[in-house]
Amino acid sequence: MRIPNCMSNGSYMERVLGKGQIYPNRSKSNNTVYNATTTGVVSKIVRKEKGGSEITIKEASNGRQMVDLVPPGLGLLVSESESIKLDQPLTSNPNVGGFGQGDA
Repeated sequence: MRIPNCMSNGSYMERVLGKGQIYPNRSKSNNTVYNATTTGVVSKIVRKEKGGSEITIKEASNGRQMVDLVPPGLGLLVSESESIKLDQPLTSNPNVGGFGQGDA
């Protein structure tokens, strides 16, 4: 997003703002990769009506279930019954690809 910035001499300078990775309320935007919050097995993936997903992970250590929320517009990299580790990416990187970028 480009925002014009008026200089003191009346000329304009454009500055490029980065894509908002984290909102002021500390929630992530959909411009970032979502990672698993625990180690375990994906027991259920529920796709929401208005978009997005709820990924339920059964913890390996104590059997407790954790739910990770993923906003709409992100591609999931995990599937049900898959073993995952703490901080493993659950979604693909939405910032890769597009004009002038190679595939990662």
